[in-house]
Amino acid sequence: MPVTEAAVSTTLKLAAGKIADYLKSAEERKKDNMHALDRYVLAARDAIIALEAEYEQILVDAEFCDLNSPNDVKNLQVRITSYLEVDCVSPLLDSSALGLRRTRNRLQIDAEGFFNEWWNPDRLPAVLQLSRAIERLEEAIYKLKNLAPGHRSDGRSGVGMHHLVRLLEELEEYQRNPRDAESGALEKLVKEFRKDRGKDFLTRHKEEIEKAYFDVLDAF
Repeated sequence: MPVTEAAVSTTLKLAAGKIADYLKSAEERKKDNMHALDRYVLAARDAIIALEAEYEQILVDAEFCDLNSPNDVKNLQVRITSYLEVDCVSPLLDSSALGLRRTRNRLQIDAEGFFNEWWNPDRLPAVLQLSRAIERLEEAIYKLKNLAPGHRSDGRSGVGMHHLVRLLEELEEYQRNPRDAESGALEKLVKEFRKDRGKDFLTRHKEEIEKAYFDVLDAF
């Protein structure tokens, strides 16, 4: 099913615009290390929130999808496929991770120079904590893109990607072999996916990096 940018959800488009603004601001003022760090943290946070929100909304749509309605089925297929294949947010998450990596490198090389006149030796423990938090977030993003269970080498990515691929396969199977819509196949899958909180690992890393960032700001 060919899917274009026009099929991407409004929620993701709006989030992508805001995240792109954060990244642009960080690049325009990249010599202002604290400003750039702030923008990269906000960009990563909003990207993760947007990806998870879209994933959860797709599960809601699947839960209430009427398999006897070709229109319902098609709309759900388009939404899932657009999320997996026309992803406008994950590349921005990658960019924020790259910015955070550069920030981490500058912190590790010259923490005092990073803060300039704002340097205070009391910040060092918080700086080390932030550096470790950034590194863990980078690893989490890499796993999202490359190591998610059920990953396929077809360019698909995203929070809960392997779950959404299964939903697509179920929809395609139903179209090939129509069954009793009352069997609740989609509802059963959605319940199964909601029990699997594996996607939450990104949220945990996002919260960790935000906490570490504010610890740095508080360490005067």
